[in-house]
Amino acid sequence: MRTFIEKKWIFFIVLVFACVWQGFSAGSVEFGIGSGYVFYGDDDVRERNDQLSDSSQIILQVTAAYNLKIAEPVYLSFGIDTAFDAHWGDGHYVHMLDYAGLVGFKVYPGIAGLLLSVDYALGRRTDFFDLPGYDGSSYSTNWGNGFKFGIQYDFLYNSNGLSPVAGISWRRMPRGNSADNILSVFLKLTIK
Repeated sequence: MRTFIEKKWIFFIVLVFACVWQGFSAGSVEFGIGSGYVFYGDDDVRERNDQLSDSSQIILQVTAAYNLKIAEPVYLSFGIDTAFDAHWGDGHYVHMLDYAGLVGFKVYPGIAGLLLSVDYALGRRTDFFDLPGYDGSSYSTNWGNGFKFGIQYDFLYNSNGLSPVAGISWRRMPRGNSADNILSVFLKLTIK
């Protein structure tokens, strides 16, 4: 009896693995890095950042997604999107990390490698700072529901393997009484 139960579990695990493998082989995985600009909607955040207006700044964006083919030109996409905005100078700093989970669709409209995307975004922003006149050293916004639109070009859209993708996107993230707008330009590698 015990051997029969063990065989059932082994069969179940192999079946689940085969289904997951088949699902992943029907789609693609992508990783991207980029930069851009963030328009902060909250007046307090803009005033805080203005204290370091003559400082150094870098904006780094990282994204990753799994795209599952639904029909020939349409993919269902699951991913993450982050934006790290760092300001520093004169011994002070403001570092803002915006992160969101994405679920949406990507469509090849039939114009070579052009790829359009729309995503629902659930995310928040966490700020770390060391500024005179500010108590504390970190702050997190509430979770917000937003969206992300993108236009991309897949250079090897009709082939398997590694494919370089370049694009631009706009993610709007509500923050209670305001909303942040994140514009980005990025390069991705897609593994098909």
